[in-house]
Amino acid sequence: MVTSEVLYLVVRLALSIFTGLMAGVTFQYAIEAKRDGRRWRVGTIGGVLLVLAASLSAVEAIYQVYTTPLEPIPLANWLWLFCFDFLIPFYALLLVRAWRDRDRAEMALARLAATDPLTGILNRRGFIGQAVTAIAAARGRREDVALVVFDIDHFKSINDAYGHLVGNAVLRALADAVTGSLRSDGIFGRVGGEEFAVLLAGAQLDHGVAVAERVRAAIRSAFLPAGVGAVTASAGVTSVADRGEPAAALTAALATADAGLYDAKREGRDRVVIKDTAPSIVPQQTTDQPSNP
Repeated sequence: MVTSEVLYLVVRLALSIFTGLMAGVTFQYAIEAKRDGRRWRVGTIGGVLLVLAASLSAVEAIYQVYTTPLEPIPLANWLWLFCFDFLIPFYALLLVRAWRDRDRAEMALARLAATDPLTGILNRRGFIGQAVTAIAAARGRREDVALVVFDIDHFKSINDAYGHLVGNAVLRALADAVTGSLRSDGIFGRVGGEEFAVLLAGAQLDHGVAVAERVRAAIRSAFLPAGVGAVTASAGVTSVADRGEPAAALTAALATADAGLYDAKREGRDRVVIKDTAPSIVPQQTTDQPSNP
């Protein structure tokens, strides 16, 4: 027959193990949140306190049973077992779960704030945020950074001829096509109505031109809504200056690449223009004309 002392010892040791497991969960959260100093400190301190609680509870249970083996366990000890040994680690479990739910909600909100709802790629805010970070990292590695800005030729004509719903479908199709043509190191975002940008960290200007041509080809071969003919794009390519703050350098590069884009429009569209120290034109590689106005 199991005596109350044995039952008390088994239950309390089991709860001590449970508390130790909750300490591990808390430490794991602290490691996950190490970039946030406040959350890291709270998680670490909580884990240490839970380890101490588990250790003290186990030691006290063994001491209680083996020093007074023939005496019944007082009611106060059972109440302490429930209020301290069980409720504290259970509360820690709920707390860590709530922290993680909050973190996931914050990350989801951050993604929504940085994502273009129509195309699913980065919006202007998200693009600039990631691009500035990439520029700063590239400077630390002493690498070049190239920037491509492009937009769809005659996009207003598409909206006028087929309506805005078809125009939106074209934007989504082009975003998907360009995303599929880019490497993982390219930061791609929608920075205007039908204007897009690609930042290439660790890339020289000639690589930026190659990517612009690949983007242009992807747009021409994009799977478009029925009735919409081939769509073309014009692009401006520049390098991001290795001076000044990364955000200011990006702003200047966007303006320079945008100027190259409009030079491409003036030169006849469906082409890439390098806008750097000495502007030059990369002529179109196909003589096909777009079927839309």
